[in-house]
Amino acid sequence: MKRVRWTIKRKLLTLGTGAFLVALSLVAFVVWAEIGERSKKELDRVSGEVATRIEGTVELVQSILLTFVKVQGVRDLDRGETEQLILDLLPTLPFLEGIGVFTADGKPLSTGVAGASGKSERPLAVADRAWFQQVMRSGEPVVSGLLKGRLSGQHVVVVAVPIRKE
Repeated sequence: MKRVRWTIKRKLLTLGTGAFLVALSLVAFVVWAEIGERSKKELDRVSGEVATRIEGTVELVQSILLTFVKVQGVRDLDRGETEQLILDLLPTLPFLEGIGVFTADGKPLSTGVAGASGKSERPLAVADRAWFQQVMRSGEPVVSGLLKGRLSGQHVVVVAVPIRKE
């Protein structure tokens, strides 16, 4: 093995290269941190906008459903009238996956799924769902957290409103 002779020139060159690599690493870290901070701020801003839009949509759906459950045919649990109302309403609300009216034991009375034509599809009973149990227990509207829809497999938020006979 040949031994390297460390001249002043080689020592200075090695020292300069080492210092350059340290400085380059420091600059890369500062740039990376700045990009990360900007990305985080942008993500926070966009998340806030999305949350505001979702909140507005949920409030709109809740308002529509509160009106829907006041219709006499819905209050009387008239399957035909309720189904027709759902089929008429769904096309006007493209952000909804479906609308359903369920009996007190969680069985479907009338349902409609967006994009379905003709007679409404019949989903599974909902008595085991937390949002259904909560609306039955409290008698007040309920907004679920993010759930995986049983029919679509897509992420959904359920807005449930009780039907009062009075």
